[in-house]
Amino acid sequence: MIKLKGKKSLLALLGVLLMLGVILVTSIPALAAPVGILLKGSTTVYPIVNGSEIQFESDFPNIDLQYQGGGSGQGSVALFTEPAQCDIAMRSKVLESSYDINKVFETKIAWDGIAVIVNDGLSAYIHGSVTSITKVELYNIYQGNDIVYWDSLSGYTGTHGSLYPIIPRARITDSGTRSSFLSLIGSATEAGEELAVDATGLNRLESNDTMASAIAGMVESPAPTHEESQIGYCGLGFLTTPGITTIPVQNSSGTPIQCSQTTVGNGTYPLSRLLYLYTRHPDFDRTGGNTYKLEALDYVNWILSSEGQAIVVDEGYVKLPTNDAITAVTQTLYWDQNNNRACDIGDVVVVGRALGQSGWYPTNHKDANGNGAVDIGDVVVVGKRLGRSWIAPQ
Repeated sequence: MIKLKGKKSLLALLGVLLMLGVILVTSIPALAAPVGILLKGSTTVYPIVNGSEIQFESDFPNIDLQYQGGGSGQGSVALFTEPAQCDIAMRSKVLESSYDINKVFETKIAWDGIAVIVNDGLSAYIHGSVTSITKVELYNIYQGNDIVYWDSLSGYTGTHGSLYPIIPRARITDSGTRSSFLSLIGSATEAGEELAVDATGLNRLESNDTMASAIAGMVESPAPTHEESQIGYCGLGFLTTPGITTIPVQNSSGTPIQCSQTTVGNGTYPLSRLLYLYTRHPDFDRTGGNTYKLEALDYVNWILSSEGQAIVVDEGYVKLPTNDAITAVTQTLYWDQNNNRACDIGDVVVVGRALGQSGWYPTNHKDANGNGAVDIGDVVVVGKRLGRSWIAPQ
């Protein structure tokens, strides 16, 4: 034991300890800040990303997941702006031909159904019920054609001649759901829809959430005249909104099909569509002066994993079939993964890491080469399975 004599000795020791503390603190390396990746666009895809945040950031603590809605159109604009205003565009429909598809990677991440929704009070209001609706009837409603009253629908049962109007509600023009809906009901034109919807005098709705809430009569004050008589549409993930009910859509044989995860999953629901994520191609980023983020592909590949696809289901959507998910991973991953302008072992390592084939990723460890260990051999096997070898394809 060291014995101290006097205040000077005590002060000297304190000085030494303070110096050691400074040395120790300054020798500890600072933790790198997480890399932020921003997803922007579809309000249909938004719940999937929102629901995945906690688990994804737990698996990838080096990434800060950020996301904004606004509609599929806004996501595309942000992705193609120079410099890019987002890292990933969320879209509920395929990218328009006006954009150069060669500048981006397109990845299918889930299936969705567009449900036809009405107010819970519709039956009481019109003194009848609507058991189903056809795509032709939806087309006519949203093009301002023959169908004006509920009792003119083929699926209507109740008192006829009551003249209760059908009031169509629609999404904003940037909405991918709006565009998909018009296409699926029979190539309805945007111009025709604008005439039909503008005639109601009601505002367009910005999101799936506001559409469902408007049909339920929860978001607009004062409420529209005949609010119980409104008809609208939204994605699968919003059908739990209180105050709405869905109308089954007839298939080509005239059978009414309810919109659900089951009918979308088995392909029987007539108004089904894919959901997408778009990321910029590395060469596009180089010419645009942006910094390419492999972390964006980390998220895309993660949402296609079993963990990510479980989130898809939890949020009310339909996961991709296994083979489709594998194909999506293959198509998304870029040959020059490590950005060194060559296809080499480094790219295969990144491919393996993106699929969880390394010891420093926390999930989905696999002994791909059967040697009883997770090592570079597994990464090579995974890369080769997905067509990632030493020579890029011609």
